[in-house]
Amino acid sequence: MAFQWENLSKGLAKELARVAGLRVSFSAKDLSAKFGEQPTDAVVQELWPVLRDRWLATRPVARDRVVGDLRKAGLGDTSIKIGSKTGKMDYLRSCRLSSRLKEIVLAAFLAEGSQPMMPPSVMVDSHPDEPQARDTTALTALQSRVATIITELTGQPTIIDGDGDIPFASGSARLFLSVLESDMPLPMVRVFGQLVQGVNSTHELLGDLNEANQRLRCCRLMCIDGMVVLNAFIPADNLTIRELAFLLDEALSAADHFDTLFAARHGGKMLGSDRGEVLDA
Repeated sequence: MAFQWENLSKGLAKELARVAGLRVSFSAKDLSAKFGEQPTDAVVQELWPVLRDRWLATRPVARDRVVGDLRKAGLGDTSIKIGSKTGKMDYLRSCRLSSRLKEIVLAAFLAEGSQPMMPPSVMVDSHPDEPQARDTTALTALQSRVATIITELTGQPTIIDGDGDIPFASGSARLFLSVLESDMPLPMVRVFGQLVQGVNSTHELLGDLNEANQRLRCCRLMCIDGMVVLNAFIPADNLTIRELAFLLDEALSAADHFDTLFAARHGGKMLGSDRGEVLDA
């Protein structure tokens, strides 16, 4: 299968577009227009820091491939031990942006974009509104397992706030993940958050929410007490990294898109900032 920009996760495509100065609302289209339907090493030349720190940091297979090929080519500081993810990322940061590096990274990137869907690039929010951390020794076995999966997925330490929730950020989206075990027929993982505050529950808003929900698989948007909120649930028993990656990708991508759209159409205030995005409503 040939490379397609649409095969990139929405979170990664938005971040690439943002750094490239493109519209994040039409990231795949604009990336294709700038770098070509089949990108050349120009995409690595311009976006190497993002590809390294957002893509390779969260994609073990691609990371191992790139590190192995760079090592064989004798690039970077070959004295750095690469037995761990930290070592591999340190090694990648030691590599100069040479023609050979661009060739190796581009080959791996094209291979990833030739697959039907890349798992998401998500980021644990390192600056949550409630920064006090919860003692991780008090976590249940299921909460600890979910935290381990998130660390593996994001490549970052899992931050747990004072309420026991894990904050995430992507663009303007600010969401939380919690593990629900009490008063539930079975344990669930919930992703939730406010998108817009101070809106009126008009027929037009409800119509837009209904249309948006038809496009989503796991998530639901609704208007509660003057706020547009997002909720998503999946069973937590036997949870896999792929399932959690899919849930977080849809939730963060939906929140990052619809908060901007609904605030522009229906008023209200977004919880996060779009960092210069131009809305195409």
